[in-house]
Amino acid sequence: MYLIMDKTVVKFQIENIEINQIKVSPQPLIFSQENYEFQLNVEHLFNVEEETVMVITSGSVHSDKKEHLAEVMINVFYRVDNLKNFENKKEKKMEFPEDFTTAINAVSISTLRGIMFSQFRGTYLHNAILPVVSPKSLQIAK
Repeated sequence: MYLIMDKTVVKFQIENIEINQIKVSPQPLIFSQENYEFQLNVEHLFNVEEETVMVITSGSVHSDKKEHLAEVMINVFYRVDNLKNFENKKEKKMEFPEDFTTAINAVSISTLRGIMFSQFRGTYLHNAILPVVSPKSLQIAK
């Protein structure tokens, strides 16, 4: 996939998806399938030499009574051509165009949503579907 942003071309592709963790608690004795609360976390890690960005994405499900019901964590690996061009060695951080960060966050969150749905299918959490969120609203841990 190519993203062209302000004369900057970012060529990237999903390289791998790993399921890191799946935990589903036993169904509580008193349980309503109508109200779920979700917590979402996204973290970026980089390997400049291998031109890889790993997006660690996790989602947890809580009941409306704040009971922890489930947690799923995945790693989505992206190959990014010329990753070194985005490295700010002086400040020891990566500086990507905002549209690129938004794109990989959106893909990673959507992948998490699909894995959560597939893992919860046939369980008491079948209707716990991670809502659509704006990737731009996330605070990214770098």
